[in-house]
Amino acid sequence: MDKFLAEVEDRALLIAGISEFSLYSGELQRLPVRVPQMRKGERQGFSFYSLSRVEILRIWNWIWEKTSSFDVMSMALYHYQRNTPDWDEVSVITGWVSRCTCWEHSDDLSKIFADATEVYPERMVPLLQKWNEASGSWYRRQSLVSLMEYAPKRRRFLPFELMAGQVLNLLKDEEYYVQKGVGWTLRELYRAYPQKTMELLKKHITDISPVAYTASVEALPKEIRDSFRQERKANRTQFPSSRRN
Repeated sequence: MDKFLAEVEDRALLIAGISEFSLYSGELQRLPVRVPQMRKGERQGFSFYSLSRVEILRIWNWIWEKTSSFDVMSMALYHYQRNTPDWDEVSVITGWVSRCTCWEHSDDLSKIFADATEVYPERMVPLLQKWNEASGSWYRRQSLVSLMEYAPKRRRFLPFELMAGQVLNLLKDEEYYVQKGVGWTLRELYRAYPQKTMELLKKHITDISPVAYTASVEALPKEIRDSFRQERKANRTQFPSSRRN
């Protein structure tokens, strides 16, 4: 396994044009390289891509757990965004949330999980409901964004009441990136269920945190956004400060 880890790490260093990783205590090491370059580097393939899907998953799972490189972890995600995983693969990738420490990896995981939610709702929904109550903030964020990620990409949606319940349960969450997920999901919920979401927003518009608010009303007509802004000004609520992980 170590040889495959070294192969991927060497590819990342080659793309960045440097010879070794810098050492950072307690943080993932980020290379001075842009996302399209890393995506292209993953598409070029690795020696283990000639193996079975089971073996490829086992190797990427090992790499995800062992590397200290942000970019190497990202290449694992790019592989499974490019090669739609089946349920056995998804069930392993759900374990990757435990090493998620940044919004970039969170969003890339959500792309995979939202696709899986559309194909395997009976398996993903109980997991997302469990994550909605989890102590880890990145799990709670996944419980929202993974419901559909971007609504225009979906051919079918989960029931409105299910998704709205996930959002409302975290409306007062104090974590910054969870609140960003609240706003994101309310915006996409409006695109999927405009009338029902409008009713939800009218009822809770003064309960939505400043961190979530901008995204939550982004897709609304301007006149409605203006009326909501005035309502929030007239009913100022003291929100707790959102913490960034």
